[in-house]
Amino acid sequence: MNIIDILGSKSKELGKKEIAKNLEIPEGLLSQYLSGKKSPGLKTCQRIIDLYGKEENVPLKEDVKSQSSDGSVCEWFDKDGIINCEYTPPEWDAKKAAWPGRDVCLCLPVYNNVPFAHYFTMLTLVAKYRMALRINARGEDSMITRSRNHLAKRFLDTGATWSIWIDSDMVVPFGHAGVFMTMTNMRQVPEKFLAMHTIERIISHGRTMVGGCYWDRRGGGKLIAGSRTPIVNAIPTDTLNGVDFVGTGCLAVHRQVFLDIAKKFPETMSDDGMGNECGFFTNIQTPQRMLGEDESFAKRATDAGHPTYLDLGLLCGHVGSGNVHGIPLYGSKI
Repeated sequence: MNIIDILGSKSKELGKKEIAKNLEIPEGLLSQYLSGKKSPGLKTCQRIIDLYGKEENVPLKEDVKSQSSDGSVCEWFDKDGIINCEYTPPEWDAKKAAWPGRDVCLCLPVYNNVPFAHYFTMLTLVAKYRMALRINARGEDSMITRSRNHLAKRFLDTGATWSIWIDSDMVVPFGHAGVFMTMTNMRQVPEKFLAMHTIERIISHGRTMVGGCYWDRRGGGKLIAGSRTPIVNAIPTDTLNGVDFVGTGCLAVHRQVFLDIAKKFPETMSDDGMGNECGFFTNIQTPQRMLGEDESFAKRATDAGHPTYLDLGLLCGHVGSGNVHGIPLYGSKI
């Protein structure tokens, strides 16, 4: 008998209302479990077992990891309602020296539905590399800081050199200027900027922390970056600009950044007891305010010797309010 069978049996015996009360969950959520629309997390499964007889041999959802005949590995597992999935290229150790993209791991935090524009651009972005890229994704986690912390830990476990962070509401350049222009409505931008390939561009500068330009998704024209000194170069222009932080929606971080942060701040490699496997992105409380996870990560990186740069030529769209917001016609605010 599995967990759902137990729930079904006890619901018939005691009634859904009583079961939901005992499990401390809404009755509607219980109905979703029974119908198969949702699966209970590990804590709920344990509570079911504790309350209803500690039935033996109850199989919980386990990690699923399989290796294909070509040597590629896919992993999919659901821990306490959070989905983590990983793709490792085929015969990684034997062939990595010959493959473009071999040193890159895409880190993809996903929450809620993925906009079609993001889905399409990601498909075309990775198509160039075929199966060479590593991919780590985390889904259905409403706490973005925790999601980024988990992905950072999993990135380090891959051994890859570069982590490239792309959020699920981003539309990034993928090498096709016309389509990208149409999707983002950035019609006044020179073609060479629209035709960039994000992965190639963002790791080409010889810097360990580089982010792309994107603006708030409400159309307010605010650049998602922070700098105590104004950005004097025009956007777009083919230059890097030092900043205090950039948004993690499109960001390349070299492996050494994480290693040096961990060396300077050993606590970042510890489980904090709140579901974070590590603490690279954990919010920092200052006397003035709580820093966002992007600011907190950039501060730790800077303190560890890795300043942050904004690529003024890498322009990204930001999905929001039914539109993809690109560079504002009336100029950026920072």
